[in-house]
This record gives sequence, C-alpha cells and structure tokens, in this order.
Amino acid sequence: MQNVPIIISEKVLKRIFFEVIDEINNLYTHKYEIIDQYTKQIQSSSTLIMDTEAFEKVGISEIKNQQLFIINDNSKNMSVNQSNQILINTPFKIHDLFLVVDNNIVQSKKREQKKIKFKQHIFDPLGRILYRGQKFIRLTEKECEIFISLVENEKNYLSKKFLLEKVWQYNQEIDTHTLETHLYSLRKKIDKNLGTKNLIIYEEKKGYLINRELL
Repeated sequence: MQNVPIIISEKVLKRIFFEVIDEINNLYTHKYEIIDQYTKQIQSSSTLIMDTEAFEKVGISEIKNQQLFIINDNSKNMSVNQSNQILINTPFKIHDLFLVVDNNIVQSKKREQKKIKFKQHIFDPLGRILYRGQKFIRLTEKECEIFISLVENEKNYLSKKFLLEKVWQYNQEIDTHTLETHLYSLRKKIDKNLGTKNLIIYEEKKGYLINRELL
C-alpha cells in the first residue's frame, strides 16, 4: 500500500484536511498523511497532493517525477503542462478528490506493469507514451498503432500497404498520403523531442523498419 503525503500551506484548507483525514484513511485504499517537513517524503512517494502555495515553495524541480495533484484556489492562473500534474480547482468535494487519487494510483500501477522496456526507451502502450530518460512524447492513437506494428515486426520492413491494412483495417478511403503524414509526425516527434534520430527507417520499395539498435 502506497503512502501519499499531503502538503497544504493554506490554513483553512489544512484545517479541513486535518478534520477528515482519519475518515479518509478508513474509506480509501491508500494511506494519506498531512506533513510539513516534506523533502524526504517527496523523494519516497510516487504520488503527492499539495496546494498552489506549497507547490510554489517546493519548486517543480523537486517533484518532477511524482504524480502530482495541485489544489488551485482559482485566484492563481496555473499552467499545468506536464503529464504528471493534475489540477484540482476549488470548490471541490473532498471525497471526490481522494477517489480520483486512489483510482489514479491503481491505474498507474497497471500501466507500470504493462510498460515495455528497451535499451534506451520505455514504451507505455496504455498511456501512449514513449520515454527516453526524462524526456517523453505522447503519441496519437494512430501513431501508437503504427509504432506497435513496427516494434512487433522489428526484423522486417513493413510496406505502406501492410501498415494501411493493419492500422486502418482495409478502409478504402484512407490513402498512402494519410499514412505518410502520420509517420512523418511520429518520426519528427521522436527526433526533435527525444533526440533519437533515424529510429524509424524508410527504404524505397521495402517500406518502414524500426532501428532496434537505437531502440
């Protein structure tokens, strides 16, 4: 069972959490704990709940690897761009918050078990995310299907016809231009955002192949 730290700086909100924490811990799967000295706790927990004031004090560099739920009082214009940050705007029902957190932890564990680990990359098919170290890209549904097809057939070039039939399932309205557009976008994402050049190789008359040595 995962221990989930709660870091709240706003006094009224902190009092509310203190009043309900025992009830919460009797109702939900994971153990929640309100803390003030948070540095070590942050490093040892994969999930964290905090308000915007605490978030600003801690700094994003200290919590970039945690699944983070930020309680926003609506007076601050929060920009949440990273996949590990979920913004909870006030007002909210406190039990709804813990239900979301509990479900998220369960789903994260399932996704972790499904991840495919290569030499340099990790692929999360459920989240459609490809990682290289601290960098990651999120794939569209079709990009994900193309990538999976290439990984499953790593030793063989895949023709455009094969990929069209595999990904679009014989849809006659889809032409090779659509496939090429998706592949161009996928290759550009991998090249630019992950720094892995030529991961997907194309050869005329043969088709596409994933470079296993770079994967």
